[in-house]
Amino acid sequence: MKVLLVSYFYNPINNAGAIRWRKFTDELKLNHHEIVVLTGPWVADSSPKESTPSVYYLKPLLGNSTTSEPSTPESSTKIKSNLKKILPFFLFIDSKFFWSLNVFFWFIKNSKKGILKDPKVKIIVSGTPWSSVVFTALACTVLRRDYFVDFRDFWSNEPFLNFKGSLARKYFQCLESWVVKRAKGVFTVNTPIQLFLAKKNPKKAFVFEIGNGFTGTASWTSADFNSVAKCKKRILYAGSLSIYHGFAEFLNLLNLKQTPPICFVGTDHIGLVKQYPLTVEPSVGFEEIDEKLKNEGVLLLTLGREATHYTTAKLISYLKAGRPILFYGPENSPAAELILKLNLGWVIPNGNQELLQKTVLQIKEHFEKEIPFSFSPKTDTINEHSVKQLTKKLETLLLSEGV
Repeated sequence: MKVLLVSYFYNPINNAGAIRWRKFTDELKLNHHEIVVLTGPWVADSSPKESTPSVYYLKPLLGNSTTSEPSTPESSTKIKSNLKKILPFFLFIDSKFFWSLNVFFWFIKNSKKGILKDPKVKIIVSGTPWSSVVFTALACTVLRRDYFVDFRDFWSNEPFLNFKGSLARKYFQCLESWVVKRAKGVFTVNTPIQLFLAKKNPKKAFVFEIGNGFTGTASWTSADFNSVAKCKKRILYAGSLSIYHGFAEFLNLLNLKQTPPICFVGTDHIGLVKQYPLTVEPSVGFEEIDEKLKNEGVLLLTLGREATHYTTAKLISYLKAGRPILFYGPENSPAAELILKLNLGWVIPNGNQELLQKTVLQIKEHFEKEIPFSFSPKTDTINEHSVKQLTKKLETLLLSEGV
């Protein structure tokens, strides 16, 4: 099978979007499939790399040719500025509009050569950015090719995006409906997104949940999970921080002088960590994080009140680590439901200060007296969340003519 992936985030970037498809493409390659990736301008040379898989680092049609971080904005040009004066900003969909436009021209230019010579190639586009989804769908429509869409997040009903008015939201709803109805199949990271997108075309059951997965296998036992004798006696938060994580709300409900040490490892996008007496350690790559997490006492996951549809990629790393999880966030979120289903820790609803303080003090007592925890994790189903198992599902869907 030949697969062409369009994903703005990929090597060498280490955010959740890049890691998700880096894992899947590596596993597909191990299964002897041919993989080509179109990604952002993360290196200067846009020619295909001799790597696994082959990667094209596309430049935007306008602006800087190379960037090093996902948050680095493309430099404005006179053409961009003038266009924005003429047209409402939301018509550009997002800040990667001109990179995505170049994806469209790449498809047209290479429609009869390279991997696109094969009419059976499986084309997948992963959003965000949503402009790349729109232009990939447009290119496939022009070329009469099928495509699959990967929704890592909500789009038109995303609660944390500022759409600048109802007209913008309706515009994105129309684009989203067109993309979904035209697709051969849709992949989502969790059930809420799956159910929402399935309503876009209820006569066609083609929206499938394929979550994020961890590499390798989880080999820990219930005894390992509950033991505190050899672990670090602290609560660790690993990953990125942004507005929807609810980390400040969690900290503000605690008396930090009475809690076990709380450590942060990751990227703070909102400048929050320095405002609190936390232990801060340098961020590490996703390859190294597994080894670090399994030696921690308790792993912390927080989400804000509105993040009812989030699972977060860090939860998958937590599953493999085999340590109890303290979750503070919406009790009806996919993250909370998974933790409760597998009996992996505590779920504290947003705003329940009494339960949160009581739970954290209990954790502190376990640490100080080295009392094992008493969870009964469902270890027999943990590896269903491995990349290896999820890739098997992905392969089946891509190869199925009934999709």
